[in-house]
Amino acid sequence: MNKEDCFLVEWNYTPKNYFEEEIKIETYGEIVFNEGSVKAYINPNDYDVDNHIKAALHKEIDAFFLGAQLINNKPYILSKPSHKRIYPDGRENAFISADKGIISLTSTNVDLIAYDKDGNIVSNPKQDRIKKRNELAKLAKELHLDFKVSALLRSYNLALNNPENELIYLFEIREALQIFFPFKKDLAIKSLGLNEKAWSRLGQLANDTPLRQGRHRGKKVQELKDATIDELEEARAIASNFIQSFMEHQDSLQ
Repeated sequence: MNKEDCFLVEWNYTPKNYFEEEIKIETYGEIVFNEGSVKAYINPNDYDVDNHIKAALHKEIDAFFLGAQLINNKPYILSKPSHKRIYPDGRENAFISADKGIISLTSTNVDLIAYDKDGNIVSNPKQDRIKKRNELAKLAKELHLDFKVSALLRSYNLALNNPENELIYLFEIREALQIFFPFKKDLAIKSLGLNEKAWSRLGQLANDTPLRQGRHRGKKVQELKDATIDELEEARAIASNFIQSFMEHQDSLQ
């Protein structure tokens, strides 16, 4: 891709370390994710200034983030895209300014690498996490037009962005899976290789335990307590695994 003769579509995102390292993918052209910015370099012969490609790109980029969110378990903010024409002689024509209304979120990951007695790496949590996150992000981008996948990812995104109702949205994921398999819990569990205890546990956290973030808090007002960090992390992990399994089984479900 000639980056000196192209249309450049750009986004900003936070947290800036959402992907931990630079990522490059191909969609209409080369797309680079790095340190709070996404840059898509599009062949000028393929780019239409009436925004069809830009709109399609934005949906795919957002889906990429939704897939990554299944591993990161934290919100992200993606700006609106801007684009400009870059010419071989160095001239640039900017068309739309990117939306800069983004907030800053930070997080720190502490990863301990494990070695065997000979000094060989046997476990590298950071690289394992990055590999899995990138795989899910790419898969979500590929499946973003599937309304079932999109619905599951959106529910997970709403859970992380609405902490006071988090368990309600996480339980929506279990409800949706049951609907996708003709209201048969056992069929959903078997088809996706899910853990039945995890299925029940998510229901317990969202429906039975008197938590302020849960579904039936109106019936247990005097008993309500806030969910602990461990309870919320457990519920997120279960819901995230459900979505991952659904996406990874798409070929066998067709």
